[in-house]
Amino acid sequence: MSALGRLLSLAQLVEIFGGAAGGWTEARIRRLVNRQAIPFVKIGGRITFREAELILWLEEQTHRPAEPHRRAPYDERRAPAGAKASPREEARSRADRAAECAALGIPTNHRYS
Repeated sequence: MSALGRLLSLAQLVEIFGGAAGGWTEARIRRLVNRQAIPFVKIGGRITFREAELILWLEEQTHRPAEPHRRAPYDERRAPAGAKASPREEARSRADRAAECAALGIPTNHRYS
């Protein structure tokens, strides 16, 4: 092993990524090198790759799964303040008010409750 770490040739990289990662070809890897989108080292005009740098580069390219979506509890899904309530919610709130009045002994008129 050299002071640069383990070096991989272009052919070795094609062999490694050829079967995995969507079947990278030599042309694809050369395009990444030309755009400087992949870490590489030129030694005597030959393109080589440091294994350690490639591992770090792959880690940076890895997409991590997002947290699973959590459904909001029922109270959080209600309409915001000021929004018109649905007929079902209006009937429920009228019934709730009537029950509260009955519990307190307050007579109610169904028109205004």
